Amino acid sequence: MGVKLALRWVDRAPESKDHPRAVINVLRKALESLEGRNFSKWKVTCTVLKPKAEGGAKDFFLVQFSDHPTRQYLILRQERQALEADSSAKDLLEKLGAFMSPFVHLFEGSCFMVGDFVVKLGRAHTSTNEYRGIVAEVEYRPLTRTDIAKPVMDEFTAILQQAIATQQAETLSKNERVEQCLGRLEVVHVPLDEFVQQTRKLRKGVA
Repeated sequence: MGVKLALRWVDRAPESKDHPRAVINVLRKALESLEGRNFSKWKVTCTVLKPKAEGGAKDFFLVQFSDHPTRQYLILRQERQALEADSSAKDLLEKLGAFMSPFVHLFEGSCFMVGDFVVKLGRAHTSTNEYRGIVAEVEYRPLTRTDIAKPVMDEFTAILQQAIATQQAETLSKNERVEQCLGRLEVVHVPLDEFVQQTRKLRKGVA
């Protein structure tokens, strides 16, 4: 597993909403213009379990990836802790009776290979098909250290943004009535390095 970067689609202005289908179409064309090859599908399921009583248990997040269907990751966000579990974790937590009915977020789409990069492009929605946004993940496979991979990741992200802008301009130049797509991809900042350092300190303290 290489270094990964999460991104989300943001509209140009709050009052100017891009059409999800148009965004996916532009992003696909941008990746294809970079000789990207669509090679598989992906899906992430995030189940949110909220406590019934205030001041008791914290919110739990159960995350499951389609490429590891027998595993789930139990995340306690407030404490910044994560635990790997098997597929029975959700049933066990529900049997405790301390949580309200689970709320499910789904992230799913297609995987593209662009040189040494893997780009996951997809749509975020709830289990009732309520649209939540467009997401993307960029993975640079040759490296595993974030500090070393960052310049390469930044360069690729800039190239991808330019390819997106080119596709948007070409769509507008056709003077056709098309679904709107004027926004851009935005990096989702996650303090991963800080989290890793804190985890290592805790492990040293226990040892």
